[in-house]
Amino acid sequence: MSNFKKEAGKVWRTVRECLVHALVPIFMYLAMSGILLIVLQKHAGEDGAVSRSTVLTASIICGVIAVAYNALMSWGCGGTHFEQLISGNMKRRSAAELGSDLTITGYKEHKEYRPWKGFLMGFFVCLPVVVAGLLFGKFQPVIESGTTGKGAAVALLIFEFFAGWAVMPFQYLHAPNFYMSILVALIPFVVSGVFYIVGAYSKRAKVAKQQALADRKSAEQTAKPKKINYGGLPGTKPNKKR
Repeated sequence: MSNFKKEAGKVWRTVRECLVHALVPIFMYLAMSGILLIVLQKHAGEDGAVSRSTVLTASIICGVIAVAYNALMSWGCGGTHFEQLISGNMKRRSAAELGSDLTITGYKEHKEYRPWKGFLMGFFVCLPVVVAGLLFGKFQPVIESGTTGKGAAVALLIFEFFAGWAVMPFQYLHAPNFYMSILVALIPFVVSGVFYIVGAYSKRAKVAKQQALADRKSAEQTAKPKKINYGGLPGTKPNKKR
């Protein structure tokens, strides 16, 4: 039972770590959705219609900004987790070879790099888009007819803020099927996973380069002839050749 609790706690800490790192990109998508909503409302006509070019341009700009920020956060997280993996490998090597537990400040096992963690973060990031796509697809008839109930309207408004960057283009362009917006969820899912791995490999390359430079300097210092300090004592300094 104690082993089960230990493993369950480890799983929970890992999931929580991925969820925490997914929150910042989620809020960036929320911010871009809010900006997109304001822009589209500002350019809407008296009948609520917005030109196709405005919808596409605003949606692409807001989407690209959010996705780029998502990629940057995932890249940084991958590098940080790879540093934790290096620390974990040092601890495990110390335990296996020396039988001692090496103490490393700031090391957490659940923060170690694993390739699938980026995709778990991507799952959390794209979850609002999936839920929004399902809601807008279900209520598409009443949305288009303008007869949405109060409860449904509140739910739709909430998810329009969380995932409007993915849903609003379909809504304002009167797409035949709002469920298609769920496919947009693949973008943050793939971006989070791929750039998390890229960030880890970038950190590995940087560490390898630093280690190679340190080894080269060490080899140069070893090969350099040592200067003998005679201390200026009489009879200890070799005679100069005339």
